Amino acid sequence: MGWYMNESSRSLGISKGDAEAQYLAYHEGRTGYSAQSYLGKPWLVDVAAAVGKRSEMYREQLAYCRRSRGARRLTFRRAISRGQRSRR
Repeated sequence: MGWYMNESSRSLGISKGDAEAQYLAYHEGRTGYSAQSYLGKPWLVDVAAAVGKRSEMYREQLAYCRRSRGARRLTFRRAISRGQRSRR
């Protein structure tokens, strides 16, 4: 998928972060996407929108995990600097 998305980004100008458009380009092919053939398929537009929403949900979850992990690291570093590290 990565190589296809990279080429779609390069040739069609679709952002690699735009899951909805990338899905449409993959489903319809680059030529079909350029011709907007998906507009005649309302069900496909709905599916692509759902893919986009799911992608955004995953992006938010990942951002939360990264923030949460960073907070844990900071707390751990503070504990070490105060000599409070638990010994196992």
